[in-house]
Amino acid sequence: DDAAWAVANEGVFNGYDGTDNDVTCRLLWQNQPDRIFGCCSIVDDDLEADITTDDTDDIWQDDSIELMLAAGLDDTLNGDDFKVIINVANATWDADFVTNNNVSADFALSSAVVVMGSLNNGSADVGWDVEWAMDAPFAVDPELRARCEMMLNDSDGDQRFRRKWHGSGDGYVNVPAQWADCRYACDFAL
Repeated sequence: DDAAWAVANEGVFNGYDGTDNDVTCRLLWQNQPDRIFGCCSIVDDDLEADITTDDTDDIWQDDSIELMLAAGLDDTLNGDDFKVIINVANATWDADFVTNNNVSADFALSSAVVVMGSLNNGSADVGWDVEWAMDAPFAVDPELRARCEMMLNDSDGDQRFRRKWHGSGDGYVNVPAQWADCRYACDFAL
């Protein structure tokens, strides 16, 4: 729904790493059934992805977006913490943090990627857009406050850069204490 996206807050990424990419993302939440929708626009002049199959380890080493969600405000990793990764080739990976096992997690994730340029050939790329929808991996009640974070992974040849949405901490993204405090309200998150 375009009207819903128009009121969704835009998360501009800042960061701790030397990526030259710019990224903005929006998240929306739908109640009953609990679904999470996201979209990101990434400016990147070198699009790279080796992973083209869903649920393949090391997908984070490609140009990709990571979304981390927690069911509450606990600062430690536990069974209520989840991760989704979508790369520029539209391969996806979803996992829970307890087992870090993407086979055991299934959030009915669907995604679409639009590439402005071409993959892996060093041509003059412009960037990529990604949209996704997924089941919320936990019950979301209106006004729920919980931890969330997003990470941009930028692969440029043999160099790797990352930029966090929340931007706190040392950049290690698997620490809920360094994630943002998100509130699910008015049918949107962030």
